[in-house]
Amino acid sequence: MEDRITELETRIAFQEHNLQELSDEMYRQQKQIERLDNICRMLLQQMQDVSSALPAKPQDEKPPHY
Repeated sequence: MEDRITELETRIAFQEHNLQELSDEMYRQQKQIERLDNICRMLLQQMQDVSSALPAKPQDEKPPHY
């Protein structure tokens, strides 16, 4: 009977350890996602800034060879 209890305690400890490792990995991945999201937002803002700084081309202007 005591062997069965020891086996169950060992399994529970193993599962708790694995659960903690998974939780730690999810935390690291969430932090990485947040960093990448910030980078994407920054790049989008830079692209919008560059786009707004460029001179606007009239849409209906005919090319000079017409």
